[in-house]
Amino acid sequence: MKKIKNPYVLIALLLLVLCLQAAAIWYVVSVSSKHNDVDYTTASNTCDHEEKYNRVSCLIPYVIQKTQSASVSIAMDEIEALVKEGFIDDCHLLAHEIGRTHAEVSQDIARSFATCSMGCVEGCYHGVMEAYAEKKSPEEIVSEVSSLCEQVG
Repeated sequence: MKKIKNPYVLIALLLLVLCLQAAAIWYVVSVSSKHNDVDYTTASNTCDHEEKYNRVSCLIPYVIQKTQSASVSIAMDEIEALVKEGFIDDCHLLAHEIGRTHAEVSQDIARSFATCSMGCVEGCYHGVMEAYAEKKSPEEIVSEVSSLCEQVG
């Protein structure tokens, strides 16, 4: 990963994150609905043989597939259920994978950010930003921040 030395790039990224989080909050409040019928047994069966500390790594391919085949919301609900049931201790890194996967598939940073939820310590948002930042130079990030905020909302 590139090290960002220009303070304007860091400020631009911070503004982008704030803008996109505001849009995501709006989306969650106005549009989103929770899936109460989460079936996480397939996920837990996939990695049940692993020690608890290895389960997050084991679940990454499952989470990527679930995000691609179902939705960000369903994948997030599943990993949150795994934490609630004690199968894994934390879902933040898995949420990174959900955000990254959705951003790579959709190729629309604003839409990807808007589909994330606040769960798992906002890891989905972090994954979207990782996917975005990996494909852009610092100069491109600075020049695109204002237009991205306008796209979101």
